[in-house]
Formats: sequence, C-alpha cells, structure tokens
Amino acid sequence: MLLSLDGFCQPEGELGILGGMGYYMGEYNPNRHFDRSQRYLGGFCRYNLNDRFALRLNAGFSKIDIRERSLLSNGETVYPAGFHCTVKDVAAWIEFDFRSFGCRK
Repeated sequence: MLLSLDGFCQPEGELGILGGMGYYMGEYNPNRHFDRSQRYLGGFCRYNLNDRFALRLNAGFSKIDIRERSLLSNGETVYPAGFHCTVKDVAAWIEFDFRSFGCRK
C-alpha cells in the first residue's frame, strides 16, 4: 500500500478501494521480481463489531502475462504464443484491534 488515508472512519461499516501491481513468480518466472507487472484492482468492505473486532471482506483481480520462456532441457518454448490469465482474489477474515488496550508511560 503506497497511500493510506485515515480521515473517514465509520463507526460500523467501511468501504474502500485497493490498487497495486501483480506478477507471476514460479516455474515460468523463477527469479525476476516485478517482471511484466500488471495492475491489481480491488475493493474491501469492513464491518466493525465493537472496539476490538471487525469482519473484513476483500475482492480483487489482476492479470498474468508470460511470454516466450524456454523451460525444457532442449530449449523448446512451452508457450510460444505466451500465457495470459486473469487471477481473481477473494479473502475474508476477522480483525482484532490492540489499540484499545493502551500503553502506560
């Protein structure tokens, strides 16, 4: 996350947008980070149960774009036309907030 704005906190529910970059790391791209990065777009919904607990749901998507990679021992290209895929991400979790405990000085 590059930017976080903390000015509009709702007492019960919050909606927001997520953005970033996504890329593939695995057998087709074993050691080149951020190679052919694609946009990641998504959103979230959070419902605050009380001062300590909240339920959160995230959903987003990105694309994977892999072009000619020699993967076989004879140098043959596995996907000569490239490999393109849309990745969809959905996650749900429970958040626990420690701020309400406070720190004594």
